[in-house]
Amino acid sequence: MRYFVYLFVVMFGLLYSSQAFTSVEKYTPAEIQLMHQIYQQQNSDISLSQTRYRLYENQFLLSEAQRLMPDKVARLSDVGFTTGYHVERYLNNLFIKQLHLPPTIEASNNVKHFTASWLTNTLGEYPANGQYSETQKNTLNLVKLEHFAFPAMSVYDFIKPLSMQIRFRLHQGDNQLFQAEIAKKHQYFINLEKATNAFKAKDINIDNLISIAQGDILRPSIQSWLGVKDMMHGQSPILEQLEKQVSEQQINQYYQANKSRFKYLYQITAQGAEFKNRTDAVKFKNEVAKSTFKAALRAANMNDIYSKFDNNINRGHKKEWVVQLAFTQNENELSEVIRSPAGLWVVVLTNDYEYRYFAATGQTVRYQAIKSVALQNAHQQYQQKWAAWHTQNEIKL
Repeated sequence: MRYFVYLFVVMFGLLYSSQAFTSVEKYTPAEIQLMHQIYQQQNSDISLSQTRYRLYENQFLLSEAQRLMPDKVARLSDVGFTTGYHVERYLNNLFIKQLHLPPTIEASNNVKHFTASWLTNTLGEYPANGQYSETQKNTLNLVKLEHFAFPAMSVYDFIKPLSMQIRFRLHQGDNQLFQAEIAKKHQYFINLEKATNAFKAKDINIDNLISIAQGDILRPSIQSWLGVKDMMHGQSPILEQLEKQVSEQQINQYYQANKSRFKYLYQITAQGAEFKNRTDAVKFKNEVAKSTFKAALRAANMNDIYSKFDNNINRGHKKEWVVQLAFTQNENELSEVIRSPAGLWVVVLTNDYEYRYFAATGQTVRYQAIKSVALQNAHQQYQQKWAAWHTQNEIKL
């Protein structure tokens, strides 16, 4: 038991201590080789040197996260699992695959008394805002979970790492879910003991694997936070800061260097006809192909649907569907027969395309320039800090 307590303290001390990233882990060739095998399962082309690069870059990312966003290191989201929980799942899968361990274990007899009524009586009402009060924490800390492979801990410490959705279900009395979570932690610490003994002989340090797991788990979020990867939700605070620093001169320089990006179709000449049934529209299209659009209109005794614009339409008219349609067509190419939102069948011919450029001072240019310059600066800043970090720590890549 003392051994398990030691492992427990080491692991969670590494994950949550503010001193966790003050020193640099130097990975052994065996550790790099192990992770190379694991990474190859997702990317068969990754090389040993690329694996080494990634492992040390992850350490750099963790150090930046600890410095800039320490609250996010332990838990990225209030509604999600803690990083420590994800680390256990990551490593447990690694142990199972690398040491050929059973994927599951038999449920311990110690979980039988965790009934639905025990769970609801123990946990009580789920807090409306998802945050436990000090009274609730103190109450849940009095109830201990013992006689498992993992160190004895309170119910509060056990459920705290779980996601909000899981915790809510537990408060509703889902004892099978509670037992399943206990089984996961029980299995993890059994496998952790086996892995510690097996890997030690191979010059693979468990503490390093814990750090590696944490780096892989947090890598995408940290890079997004630093502005060098797309962020799914919200905006990178680093990019927000850099965007505020973009000067008018930089915006103008970006415009001049990328002026072709701001070229747009301003005005076209369009001819069109619409029909109540598709057969007539197809017949009309065939007639246009034999002669001209105007001749086909005269032969069918029909009006041009673009005549109210004098057949010259620009972006100011684009609120109307027929105008939007015209701007989607290729120049000098007769369209297919197209169904309109009103259920009519339309044939269109466009030509005389006139292009213009967005003004350098316009919002379209400013928005793209600011975003692009800030992103470029974020990447440059990232590379400079990363280079300084591995140089300072004497890591040759």
